[in-house]
This record gives sequence, C-alpha cells and structure tokens, in this order.
Amino acid sequence: MRKTFLFVVAAAVLGAGACFAQDAQTDESNPPASEEEFSLDKLMEDLDKPESEKEKTGSDLLDEAMALKLSATTLNDIERILELSQKAIDKGLSAEEEKMAHGLMRMTLLQRAAVTAEILRDGRADSEREIAFVARIGLGDLKRIKDALDSKETEKKFEGADVYWYIKATLLAYSGQNGKDVLEAVKTAKKLNSENKKRLAQLLYMEATVQSFDKEKHLKLIKQAFEKDSESEPIERAYIIALARNDKLDEAAKLLIPLMENEEQSDPIYMIILSDYYQNNSQPEKALEWLNKIPAPASDSVPILKSKFSCVVKMEDKQQILDLSLKILNKEPDNIDMRLLRAKLMMEGKKYDDALQEIDLALFFDEKSSFLNMMKTLILCYKDKANFDDARKAIEKLLDDKGADVRALIVARDSARLMKDPDLALKISQAVLQQDEKNEYALTGLPSIYIALKQYDKAVETFEKNIELNPESPTALNNYSWFLSTIPQDAYRDGKKALELALKAAQATDYKESFILSTLAAAYAENGDFENALKFVQKALELVKDEKQKEELKNELESYKQNKPMRDSSDPWNK
Repeated sequence: MRKTFLFVVAAAVLGAGACFAQDAQTDESNPPASEEEFSLDKLMEDLDKPESEKEKTGSDLLDEAMALKLSATTLNDIERILELSQKAIDKGLSAEEEKMAHGLMRMTLLQRAAVTAEILRDGRADSEREIAFVARIGLGDLKRIKDALDSKETEKKFEGADVYWYIKATLLAYSGQNGKDVLEAVKTAKKLNSENKKRLAQLLYMEATVQSFDKEKHLKLIKQAFEKDSESEPIERAYIIALARNDKLDEAAKLLIPLMENEEQSDPIYMIILSDYYQNNSQPEKALEWLNKIPAPASDSVPILKSKFSCVVKMEDKQQILDLSLKILNKEPDNIDMRLLRAKLMMEGKKYDDALQEIDLALFFDEKSSFLNMMKTLILCYKDKANFDDARKAIEKLLDDKGADVRALIVARDSARLMKDPDLALKISQAVLQQDEKNEYALTGLPSIYIALKQYDKAVETFEKNIELNPESPTALNNYSWFLSTIPQDAYRDGKKALELALKAAQATDYKESFILSTLAAAYAENGDFENALKFVQKALELVKDEKQKEELKNELESYKQNKPMRDSSDPWNK
C-alpha cells in the first residue's frame, strides 16, 4: 500500500536525521570501498543531493511531487514538481507509477505554459524583452511535452492536446510571432476545442487580431467570437471597435450606449465612437459632450481637438471655433487651413487686422502662395476701399498667368464682387472654367454675374449646365429654383420646374437648411400654394440664427400672408 503524504513528509525528516547520525560514525566492520566507488565526481554528486532525497525511493519522490502539485502556488513549485517527477523516474518506478509520473510532468508543464500564456494575454509583460522571455518559457514547456510523446501519440492526438494547442496559439499570438504560424496554431486549436465556447471565442479573437489588416474579415471573425462569449470584455471591446471601423456606427452605439450608462467607463475609444455616432446623426452637441468626457492627456491630442473642432463648426459656435483652432495651432503652427478659417471668421466679425495677422502667419510658412496672397488682397479690400486699385492690379497680374491657382482666382472673384465689378468677375470665372470646366464654385456663381449684367439667357444656360454637371448639388438646385421662382421677368419664371428643383434640394439636405427651405417656400408661392409657402418659411425662421437673414425671412413671410409670391429685383452685385 502506498504511503500517505503525511507519512512521506515525516519519514523524510526522520530519514534525514538518521542519515546525518550515521554519517558522523565510522563503521570499521565494513570493507573499504573501491577507488571507482569513491570517485570525486560521485562524492560531489552525493554531497549536492539533499539529505532527504538520498534515502527516498522513486515512489517516495513521486508521492512528494504529487503532494506539491496539490498546493503549488509559484513557478518555483512547478519547477520542483518537474524535478521530483524526473528523479522518481530515474530512481525507478513501476510501469503504472512511471505512466503517472509522465502524466504529472505533462500536466505540470501545461500548467506552467498556461501561466505564461495568461501573463501575455493579460498584458502583464510590458517590454518586448519581458514578452520574449515569458513566451520562451511557455513554448519551451510545450516543446518538452512534444518531445516526451510516446510512439502511440502525435502532437495533435494525445491526452491534453486541446489545452496544449490552445496555449500554443495564445503564446504565439500574444508574443507577436509570425502571423502564418499563429493562424496554423489557431486552426488546429479550433478543431480540438470545437465544443468549448469560451476557448473557441478566444481563438477567433486571436485569428481576428492577425487578420486586422482586412477590416471586413476582421469584423466577421470578431463577431463570431462575440456571439460565443459576449461576457468577455476584450472581445466585446474589439467587436465594438470593429463595427465602428466598418462604418457600422449604429450597431456599435447600440452596444455601447447601455454599457456607458450602466458602468463607469473612461475608455477614450468608446467616447470617440459615440462622438462619431452622434455627429453622423446630426447631433454635434451630443457628440461634443462625449468628447469633453475624454480624460487627459488623450483629450489634448490633436485628433481629439480636431473632432471637437468639427462639432463646434457644425454648431456654428464661432467662439468655440476660435478657441479650439488656437489650441490646434499651438500644436500645429503650420496648419494653414486652420489659419484661413480663423481669418474668415475674423473677417465676418470685421476684425480685419486680426484676419491679416492670421494670413501673414500662414504666408510665413508658404510665402509664394498666390492663394494666400490673394486672400490678403481680399481682406485689404474689406478693410478699406482705398485698396481697390492695388487689388485690381494684383487680379490682372493673376489673370495673365494661364496656369494660375484656381483657388486664388476664386478669391479674386470675391474681391471683384466687393468692388461691384461683374465684368471683372466674368473674366475671372472664365479663367477658372478654362482650367476646370466642371468647377462647381465657378458655375454656381456665374449666373449671378450674368443676372447683374442683365444677360438672362446666359444665366439660364449656365444654370442648366451646372445642373447637368452636378445633378445632386443642393446649391445648384436651390439657386436655379430661386431664379425660376422670383425673377421679375415673366418669360423666365417656371413655377413647376422651380418646385421640382426646390423639393430635390430640400430632400438632399433633410429639410434642415434655412436658405433652401426659403427657396422651397418661394417655389410653392409661385405655384399659388401659400399654405405650404408659409409652412416652410416658418421652418426656415426656426433654423436661422443670423439677425439679417431673419429679417429677410420675415419679409418673405409677410408677402406670403398677403398671398403674394416673391419677386427678387435686387442686383446681386449691389447687395
């Protein structure tokens, strides 16, 4: 009968004491040992062995290994179990005991490999050196298992093969091994663990990570992982991110909103996804609310600042636009687009000196830019009409350049409008269209020039061409509809066509643009439908913030109350 674990410990202690006492005595009755038995190597080997092991049998050592297996808590304990098991085999065991010893070693090696895999999966190894060290231990243990397989076993078919391959796949995946090796290990592990949902979910998660370069395949795999284990936080997080990455923001938000409401979450990625979701649903205020919850230092990063900036631009909050653009410029001083936007806002506020300062800073980074120089010319025109002569010279010089920057030409046309010079504006527009015959900005502005020059046929021709080239453009549709609804000359009005164009423009902008709703109201009025004209001009009034625009809409409202359609006899170049 095998000794109990308690007996083994007691016997080891007593045996060690007895050996120590015997070693202190000289037994002269024994014959002297031969030189071979008394070799120095053998003596040193015996001295290195703990006293408690010298008298133990293989069975004793196996019992000790099994006892330690029950209480093992450290990697040192695991190493000791392996050492004792091997020594037990070396000392000699029965066939059944040897099989038990080999099984114990295999289980222990798997246990240690599992610990290393868990360390890597949980991110407890920080540096590349630590990751490589931990992976080497785990993969080394798996190799020892593979090398110890008997003739009846293969690497894919032995007791514990399912755990072996699951651990191997984990070690390879989380230590950044070759993607092909990871996929091969995952493939085998998936077959062997097909009935274990949680392991299968983790394996799909690893496979998805390797396939992250293909965002559609990545989403498909991570979705399968989530379906098998929706309670795993890393898998849930990866699934939400994958949905967002594939522009499935509604699905991502459906999972994320309850999660953020029920738990204390501070994950910046989640907040960015929710911000994108609300921006896509035309709720910039809600989007900004989530962005403002992002903790530092992430909240001060350029991408987050730019996301906030996008929100406040949609909110038309000029002060926040200026504040956030300044924060971005502190990090990106050469961001010319940001400086241009600030300059435009300052121009709207008639802060021309401040606008000039922004343009001068932009020119510091690109002094030869004809576009920036023409922007400076435009600001000077706004600041003082005395600069008109210099502006005209600058524009004529620009027109002499056959390959002039189209953006510079467009800004030059704004200067010509400020000068109330439609002839000069026409030359500029023609110069733009020579380089880009489909330029929407030039085509959109050209009819107003022809109207100012009272060339109505050419205005109609240009409206038609613009619609032909840009059939979905709300601005092109809107401008033509306004002309057909409000032009005083009877020959050019066409209420039916005007309404058709206005409805298309309103649908394209989801009935949320005040100037387009104003045009729709004018089209209804031209068709004698003053009920709808009043309805849409009132909606336009609810949306508009600018006081001057409000006054214009109130005038339209009064006209429709009197059952009078709109007639726009004003010269667009003298407004």
